[in-house]
Amino acid sequence: MSERLRDVPARILARRIALLEEHANRVQQRLEEVLSQQARLAEKITWYRSAL
Repeated sequence: MSERLRDVPARILARRIALLEEHANRVQQRLEEVLSQQARLAEKITWYRSAL
């Protein structure tokens, strides 16, 4: 693959990298949201179990 990358202009590679980094940031933000929701659900489950 490195042979093929040598044929790709640097500006195109830079743009692809930027797009991948933007996507990685969005995925990281979503992951943090989901982990926060998971923690909140665990708190609720614990609270409800304590009421039994």
